[in-house]
Amino acid sequence: MNERTPLFSSGQGSLLPACTTRTTQLYAELALSPGSRCVRLLDLQAAPPGLDDAPLTAHLRVASLADRPVFSTLSYVWGSPASARPWHQITLLPQRVNLAITESCFQALQRIRARVGAVTIWVDSICVNQEDEAEKTFQIPLMMDIYSSARVGYNWLGESNDQLDHAIRRLRSRATISARLPLAYLVSSCQEQREHEWKAFVSRLWKDALGRVFYHLRRASIIDLKQPGQLGADWNRCIKTLRHKGKDLAGIQQLLGHPWTRRAWTFQELVLSRSPVFLCGENYILWEDIINATCLEDHSPELTSALRPWRSLADLWLNLPRLPTQSLQSSDPEIEAFPPLPSFRELLDRRWLQKLRMLREVLHSVVFLTTICIYAASAGIIIVLARQQPQEIVSPKMVTDSRIIYGAMFFICLSFPFLFGIIIPTICGFLSFILIGKLPAEQDAHHENHPLESLLLNGVWTALAQRASSEPRDKFFALSGILKAMGASPSLPNYSWTVRETYHNLFRVLLAWQPTTASVMLSAGLSDHGTDWPSWLPNWTVPERNTWLVDRYRADHTIHAAPIRSTLNRRPVLIGDKLVLSGQYIGTVEICVRLGAITSVDDRSQLLHPLHQLAQWMRSVTTRTSGLEAYTVIQSSLFSILEGLSRPKQNTMAEYTFWDAKVKEWRTIEYTKKRWEAPYDFIDCLDEFKAFEAFHQIIHRPDSRTEEAMLSKLQGNRVAFDYFVRTVNRLAGEERGLFVLTTKMAGSGSLEMVEGDTIYLAAGVRAPILLRGTSTLRYVSPVLVHGIMHGEQFREGELDTVELQ
Repeated sequence: MNERTPLFSSGQGSLLPACTTRTTQLYAELALSPGSRCVRLLDLQAAPPGLDDAPLTAHLRVASLADRPVFSTLSYVWGSPASARPWHQITLLPQRVNLAITESCFQALQRIRARVGAVTIWVDSICVNQEDEAEKTFQIPLMMDIYSSARVGYNWLGESNDQLDHAIRRLRSRATISARLPLAYLVSSCQEQREHEWKAFVSRLWKDALGRVFYHLRRASIIDLKQPGQLGADWNRCIKTLRHKGKDLAGIQQLLGHPWTRRAWTFQELVLSRSPVFLCGENYILWEDIINATCLEDHSPELTSALRPWRSLADLWLNLPRLPTQSLQSSDPEIEAFPPLPSFRELLDRRWLQKLRMLREVLHSVVFLTTICIYAASAGIIIVLARQQPQEIVSPKMVTDSRIIYGAMFFICLSFPFLFGIIIPTICGFLSFILIGKLPAEQDAHHENHPLESLLLNGVWTALAQRASSEPRDKFFALSGILKAMGASPSLPNYSWTVRETYHNLFRVLLAWQPTTASVMLSAGLSDHGTDWPSWLPNWTVPERNTWLVDRYRADHTIHAAPIRSTLNRRPVLIGDKLVLSGQYIGTVEICVRLGAITSVDDRSQLLHPLHQLAQWMRSVTTRTSGLEAYTVIQSSLFSILEGLSRPKQNTMAEYTFWDAKVKEWRTIEYTKKRWEAPYDFIDCLDEFKAFEAFHQIIHRPDSRTEEAMLSKLQGNRVAFDYFVRTVNRLAGEERGLFVLTTKMAGSGSLEMVEGDTIYLAAGVRAPILLRGTSTLRYVSPVLVHGIMHGEQFREGELDTVELQ
């Protein structure tokens, strides 16, 4: 249910007074019994030939999910009552009851009817009586079964335009690079559907292979895509989308940033669906295309921010454990040979990706053996020709022939390592890419090292923080089906709970499922709620704070400052409103710096104050952290903190192997890496690091003892000055300050931080936490402490009990 905005809310007045009584009677005639797993289904009738704009007509009936009915689902955004108007109607037969539906629902049903004709579909605003709170209470827990059992899940993104159509073509062209996943085929529920999906899948395979050829040629600059020749209109458009990245960016951001992607209920409706399809006007895009396009690593940097939320969705969808339903129960003995599979990723690994990997190995073997045969045949011919040469050379022609033969023998011997070291691997790679594409194991290899629980938690955590709902309690209730599939035990929806009670129960459910879910407390903020609200409990009705740090820990589950490695007695425990953690003391805030934004670079007063604070903090870090292992290269340490980066420490020494012509042997020497590559790798932000170095040198120059002198030097160095202004404004925009601890460590944290606050590492929480108080501790915010963000300082044997109010 996308928005819990009743169609006939008494608070807004009756929108269709003449139909209200008849609608109530219709729902009464089609009553649903609690606990019966019965739902209402809408049999949408096809439009008369040539009349796609004809009024919507349908039959509403009751069906039991236990009988495995064949139906589809519709996911869309209701919108607010004002934006949903003008209201439209659907006529329910045979009672001929006119039911009011929103503009978005009306458009979606019209497009579905025009594409597939008559269809049986479940639509929340029609199939659930929105005035009956009791009915919604027992229908919401069935949503996991409803969306998991549906043959197709239609997701409506609104009417299209040229820009959106262009964006869809761009995503499809990106999807051809990855190996095609036969998702619709694998979840087909009958033999007829399986045959249809297999034919469609094979057709897409050939188109993908052609698309990869042009992609590879474009990357190699072999063909001029401005003059593609006679490739066909469809492929002309496909190739153009590969060239015009800037032109597509706005369209892709508009498509992937549609309001549908920011609603709480649509999150569950997509993740639980087994075969999602996205409709945008008359156009559409398959979910498997979106998975391939968003999970591909070589997309342009401009698309990264637009694709990141969708990659999290893809991860959750692929890894979510799913209960066996009719979709996975087929007459195919090859499928029945396997036990119920926990997720689509395992289904793909067992049923499809293993075959693709075997096909790739067979392809490599064929290329290798073919090359060996050609090579051996060529060598044999040359040897035979060499033996046929006469012992005495009596003519110039014989001299030439001998040179050619022996030159060919020398070339074959010389090319042997080049052939098998470069040529054959290159041919194998090219052919496997063209015929198969990039396999998920190659483009998503990092998933293999990440626990399934972390992937699932990241998806749920992201939805809580970024998805909105007109009813705050739906933040929890809209996740009930996903939580149940994950193995958690969510309570039944209860709209009599307060928002605080609802979020408290959600936190309890997550904590009982996995102790590492305590990390969701990082979304909380001390100023987000009153004193009656536990400090550690996030208030998801307000925008999330400290996103500069929380987003990084939510998206990258390889970062964990305090992992739970062993015993159950280190698990976080919830006792009433008190959260009991096992924590390791890191230090107390001794110096705290807050910087205001610079609005005018011509106003010296706006420049001098932040320059003084920043220089004071940098000098304090330089003098106080001397001797600490994590701060051996002070430029790297300061840069990491200012940029808000969390990089694992690496070796500052590297080896270089070269051929020494004097002694005629290979030699290996050690050398100290450059500051930007050790002990923390900044190769991806090298220009920014060099600008910081220029700023750092000015700050520590002997003739820069006063702020006036420093400012004059900065204004004479444009690179350093721009970095200073950019950094101050970024810190102010992200609402974070800088600090130094009594234990000589330094870092960055919330502006709510004050001197005297303490920092702990809590077992199961991914980032260090800032606490306030003595006898009663309250959570303030997450913080970044340089040198401990990857568990370098976490010691399970040194943990104390920390009780948060």
